[in-house]
Amino acid sequence: DHIAMHVPATAASTPLIRLAAAQVAAQCGGDYDRVEDVRIAVSEAIRVLIGTPGDEGRGSGQNVARLDAAFTVGADSLTVVVGLDGTGDLPGTDADTERILDATTTSYRIDATRGDSPAVTVHFDMGTSSGAVRDRTPGREH
Repeated sequence: DHIAMHVPATAASTPLIRLAAAQVAAQCGGDYDRVEDVRIAVSEAIRVLIGTPGDEGRGSGQNVARLDAAFTVGADSLTVVVGLDGTGDLPGTDADTERILDATTTSYRIDATRGDSPAVTVHFDMGTSSGAVRDRTPGREH
């Protein structure tokens, strides 16, 4: 199954994508902790792309129109790709963001090299509980 949504690229749109992610995770059979992991990781993915409400208007250089979220459901997995339809300087990651993504996902990838469409991909094995052992890959993919 594949589900996609497109919302304005503002911090106010974050709850819409988080709610959709939680609903899809629950329908995939995720337990309470795994659904929360999905919601938290998706929030961090969005933060990497557009920042937080406090960051708005601080000259981030963003020229964006749309935030795209694509949910792909596998047999025992969920992959969420959050992409930015626009250009500009990304708020990016910090050590806290990477720790949160490490703790909540099975794997993730931050791709700021996609030209006008940077994206963050978060992947979850839905057959495992929160804090699952992950496949560690060197580089920007975790």
